[in-house]
Amino acid sequence: MSRLYRIFSIAALVLLGSSAVSGAWAASPSGADWFQLLTNQQTGADNTGDGGSGNGDDLNYYYVGQTFTTVMQIRATGPGATAANIWIDYQSTSDTASGLTTGSFFNSWSGQTVSSTISAGVGRVFSTGFNIPVTQSSGTGTFGNVSWTVVRPSAPAYSTSSPRTLDINVGTIGLTTESNISLAGVDILDDEEDFMFNAWADITKPFSETNNVASGATGVLIDADYLFRLFDTKRGQGFSTSTAYNAGGVGTGVNTATPPGVLALSPAHFTPTSFDAYSCSGVWGTNVCNVTMDPPSPLAIVGDTRNWQYNQLYQFCISGYQDFASTTQDQLGDSNGPNTMDFTCYTFTTEPDIVAPQVVSEIPVAGSSGNSVNTNITVNVEDRKTYPSGPSGTGVATTTCVFDVWTTSQATTTYSLPSGLVTINPISYGFQYVINPAVDFPQNERVYVRTTACQDLVGNTMTPDTWFFDTADTDPPYVALQNPANDTIVPTSSASIQLSVFDLGTGVDLSETVIFINGNYYTSGGGAGTVTNVGTLISFTTSSDFTAFVSNTSTNQYNFNFTPLTFTDGEAVPIIVYSEDIGGNLMPRAVYALTAAGTGVCPSGATYCGSNTSWNGSQCIGTATTSTSTSCPSSGGGGGGTFVNEVNQPTVYIAQIDEDSVLVTWTTNRPATSRVVFGKESSTDMNIRPNYGYSNTTPEYPDNDTYHSVIIDGLENGVLYYFRGISEANGVEVYSRELRMAPVFATTIVKEDGEIVGEQPICPVQPPLNPVGETLPTIPAPAIRPSRRGPVPTNVVPQPVRTTPSAPAPAPVSSGSGSGVKITDIQRTGSNYTFKGIGSGKIRVFIVK
Repeated sequence: MSRLYRIFSIAALVLLGSSAVSGAWAASPSGADWFQLLTNQQTGADNTGDGGSGNGDDLNYYYVGQTFTTVMQIRATGPGATAANIWIDYQSTSDTASGLTTGSFFNSWSGQTVSSTISAGVGRVFSTGFNIPVTQSSGTGTFGNVSWTVVRPSAPAYSTSSPRTLDINVGTIGLTTESNISLAGVDILDDEEDFMFNAWADITKPFSETNNVASGATGVLIDADYLFRLFDTKRGQGFSTSTAYNAGGVGTGVNTATPPGVLALSPAHFTPTSFDAYSCSGVWGTNVCNVTMDPPSPLAIVGDTRNWQYNQLYQFCISGYQDFASTTQDQLGDSNGPNTMDFTCYTFTTEPDIVAPQVVSEIPVAGSSGNSVNTNITVNVEDRKTYPSGPSGTGVATTTCVFDVWTTSQATTTYSLPSGLVTINPISYGFQYVINPAVDFPQNERVYVRTTACQDLVGNTMTPDTWFFDTADTDPPYVALQNPANDTIVPTSSASIQLSVFDLGTGVDLSETVIFINGNYYTSGGGAGTVTNVGTLISFTTSSDFTAFVSNTSTNQYNFNFTPLTFTDGEAVPIIVYSEDIGGNLMPRAVYALTAAGTGVCPSGATYCGSNTSWNGSQCIGTATTSTSTSCPSSGGGGGGTFVNEVNQPTVYIAQIDEDSVLVTWTTNRPATSRVVFGKESSTDMNIRPNYGYSNTTPEYPDNDTYHSVIIDGLENGVLYYFRGISEANGVEVYSRELRMAPVFATTIVKEDGEIVGEQPICPVQPPLNPVGETLPTIPAPAIRPSRRGPVPTNVVPQPVRTTPSAPAPAPVSSGSGSGVKITDIQRTGSNYTFKGIGSGKIRVFIVK
């Protein structure tokens, strides 16, 4: 203790007799200068130590084992105080003191101690405060805090006749055992108020009550949480708990541990203690606990918010919960804690399922258009309490649904379950039904779907649901009814070519239909124009009007009959058909070819048949050795006997198809097979079979015809190749003259409006040659007319070459008469090609493919 304080203490003792101090039964002590204690946990009439009346029933109460904290409050008015002491005496055998702290009323403190042995059964709390330098503090303030723990009840059970006192000791005049407030060495303490409280054993059991669902309730919502409350009050169950948590007084509080607390549900689809949530409140923190039970779906449906089964009687039992009553409270005949609640059960019945399943979504989407004719129909059927969202119903009875499907032109097909055409997949709240019709829908028609008879597991039947979607015209036109058929021999004069263009959807667009026959274009109205094929823009400077040659019964079928037509004897007659339907679907070009024959006159004017053969009106046949015959110029070997197999050399022709493909055509005087030998080097040694000195050969095609056409692809761009056609008939194999071709294409930059802004060959190689070796004329690139379907692509990218020769196929070329298309160069734009070349009558062709 400092010297200054020694002087202060002595002065205070000397002058003690000048002040009369007495306790008070009031809400606060009297006078201008006093001490009192205030509790932080009020259970009585107020937070002071007298309850405002001094009556035992109004005092705060605490249980054995519980701790409360008091604030030491000081009041100094007038000029204030410069120092103060407080000494608090307590029953150390019944209570313990701890946690003594200093306050804020003074700036300096000393002597803060707690002694439990000041005398037999008496403990004391010491605290001294003062200001250095000496200044005056005034008003009401905090002199510090001290905590008290009850270790023994003061009366059995809940008696209020023997309260316990925390005594603010004012001591004896002239001694140093006093509490005082001092101003400049003068004792100015007017009053002090001791703190009285009841100290009890908690002998009352916790209890429970339902909250949102009364016991015995019916029609309980299946998605409702179940709420109940746990209480621990002074008076226990039977006293009011509905108006305030503390009605009837507080107990030591509910211990929410499980176990010993037990929650039981019957029938059970979950473990209650895994889905309970506690929110506790009250003076002691756990005096009242609100408990929320939020169970999972009884069917474990993903996303389902249902908590309970429909129309189900449940019993919910609560037991085993304890309070925090001390295990050492039995010192006055009371039982030790903790107290355990009684076993309590409640019942309730959930609402019935009265809502039927519904169709909640479908594919194709209802009212949608442009759907494929072979689309599957997907129907999602759910069973919910509320739509479009909400908890699940009892669930869809899987095979109760029936589906009717029909279109404008197709009769109704009914799909009852189970069906091999319907796949069933479980989904949340129900099932997904995928219908795969055995027959595709018609194009450009309305498809109707009706779902009926779906039931849930309690027999609620859905209202029939009908919806529709529209199919698209996804298929392009196609060519059928070719007469004559591919590779057929036709007469050279008054020939007739018949074909039909079909479309199963919106119909054939005649304005986008172009037919090429042996070098002549036919269009609707004639004249120059363009036509768009799949990836192809074709531009031509002249065409004939096919109006006189076409007839139709509907826009889905147009019949063409081109007659009379005149051809050169022995030539190949290429036919190419381009078309588009009204829905914009582009038909891949249809290509086939015929062979013209009839007079037996060679293109040069000589007799068609070779040595020892004669013409029978349709083909050359062997004759007796005495027969007279002539041979065509450069017709190849003849020979004696009754059988001659010859290549008609003037008909041998080569045309470029794209940058790595060519078409070789020729005719023979007898039906024979077809193949082509080729390589990068010429061969004159024609005695080495099977390739006759060439490095490659295509497969042999046993078409057994007099007209031969073989496509060779996978060629290197810009490389000169040599080709010969090979035909075998009746064991005799003959070959054509050698042809030369260097497939080449050029890069071309084209604006969207079709203007060509630049052209540069990739490989400056020898240009392609015609069959007799002369160089083809150079043809300037024509102006591109943009397609009616969109702009011309603008980028050109070289593509890798193929390596496997293809099967034979007819192509838009003719025989040596020059009536076919001669392609001079090709460009590739992405996956499209651009062809340039000439045809019969110097017709200029520009193709973007």
